[in-house]
Amino acid sequence: YDEKNMTGNLLEKTSDLVALHPLRDETYDFVRGLFEEVSALFPDNYIHLGGDELNGPCIETDPLVAEYARKNGEGWKDKLQGEFTERALKTIVAAGKKPIFWDESVSMPIDFPRGSVIEWWSFYKRTSQDVPRLTSEKKAKLLTTKDWYLDEGNKDWWSRYTMPKLMKPNGPLIGGEACAWTEHAGIWNVEDMIFRHLPTV
Repeated sequence: YDEKNMTGNLLEKTSDLVALHPLRDETYDFVRGLFEEVSALFPDNYIHLGGDELNGPCIETDPLVAEYARKNGEGWKDKLQGEFTERALKTIVAAGKKPIFWDESVSMPIDFPRGSVIEWWSFYKRTSQDVPRLTSEKKAKLLTTKDWYLDEGNKDWWSRYTMPKLMKPNGPLIGGEACAWTEHAGIWNVEDMIFRHLPTV
């Protein structure tokens, strides 16, 4: 799908430029088809939309995005990502699914559908203010990964084991997820990375 990314090149040639083009209609044809296929294949009630780590240097190289930034001024990145997310959300909601977002997405100017889940991991000042607001409005529930990043070898098993104490009956926190980001992992360490502490979760 080289025509849908920011550079118009095959990703094999530009592996670091992997953002979908947010200002092209054909991008959303692809997104809709992808989510429809995923919804048909998997019975889960949720689809994770991400919402973090927008590749700024990548999208800023595009003339259409540069013009958008000029017209919208400061805060254009959050606005543009919010518009992309709003359009992607329509497909998810139409399929009867509930969206999951990384907590950085709360900075985007979007209307979170009721039943959304915020995966809260960063505990940055910004999200520490906005995430509780969303949950108090009863629009969103929380899923946490705090202390459950299995690739963080400096965490002890006890901190992972005691995480459930944060969960309260009828509270916004509905559970947690153990994650392992394996950009720097291989067959030599991935089993130790994942399975050494996974039983404590």
